[in-house]
Amino acid sequence: MSRPPSPKRTQVGIAEWARRVRGARAVELQLAEALGRAIPSAPGGAAKAALAAEARRHGRHAELWDGVVPVLHDLDDALVAVDGLDAVAGVVSGDDPQAVALVSAQLAAVYRAWLHEATRVADAPVIDVLDLVLRDHSDIEAS
Repeated sequence: MSRPPSPKRTQVGIAEWARRVRGARAVELQLAEALGRAIPSAPGGAAKAALAAEARRHGRHAELWDGVVPVLHDLDDALVAVDGLDAVAGVVSGDDPQAVALVSAQLAAVYRAWLHEATRVADAPVIDVLDLVLRDHSDIEAS
């Protein structure tokens, strides 16, 4: 009698997902704020509207991440610094929309790597947010 295939094992634990999700939320908020700060200096109404749309999009991503942050009472204070997001977050300090676009592309690469580490059974909410956010990033890169 053959045995059913074993399910894919979880590669990332809940504490690590909590760190990652909190880091992603923080970076998305930084992107939204940087784009918002760049709006007044943008040349013309179309450029201002495009920056405002991008700022809203990244703000929405932060809200999506906020919806899947697990509450880990024993570990909450230790959940800082996320590999892959630290370098990205440092670039967002200015108001240059081109720098923000570069950060956005780097962030999408981090998200794609996370998607490959997630499993449908254990990490479904994270996968759902990654799918939505990556779809938005693809739309940004295509325009």
